[in-house]
Amino acid sequence: ATSATEKLYDNLLAVTATIPSGTNLTDYFIANPIPASSTELCYQLEANGNYTMTGDVAIGSQVTIRGDKVHHAKITMTNGSFVNNGVGFKMKFLDIDYSGFVGTSSNAIILMSTTPNPSIPLTSSGYTVVPTTAPVAIQSCKITGLKYYLFYDNGKKYGIGSFLIKDCIIGQN
Repeated sequence: ATSATEKLYDNLLAVTATIPSGTNLTDYFIANPIPASSTELCYQLEANGNYTMTGDVAIGSQVTIRGDKVHHAKITMTNGSFVNNGVGFKMKFLDIDYSGFVGTSSNAIILMSTTPNPSIPLTSSGYTVVPTTAPVAIQSCKITGLKYYLFYDNGKKYGIGSFLIKDCIIGQN
């Protein structure tokens, strides 16, 4: 080329949907269930956005829920969990306030489903081993007032092939 060409580079996952600030995530995902997908889906929360969560959010496909890298989205959790059946789940750039949580002690930020993903074969000892290609990750998040579990297997035999906690502040009550 006779001259340089600038190309914007972004290594973030393409956005499936942007959820507006002020939304109850439980209500949003009931009205807009996560579709079956062979590729990872990404739900973007607005920069400095404020969200609530009052019940479970079912994660049935590999999903990333992320805020903005600099101006994290804020989620106030009063009940529920992100329920994963073994397909992988990532949370990035979120501030989660758990201090007003009124749910049960079996709730967790990430709760494994009582019904594991049927496409994952059981091991000879009855474990559902989530492959490393479907990681569970919490990245650049601030979680405060955690009353119960960060992650709970729900009493089922899950083996997580890759679980990452990176650049996080996690405060338990």
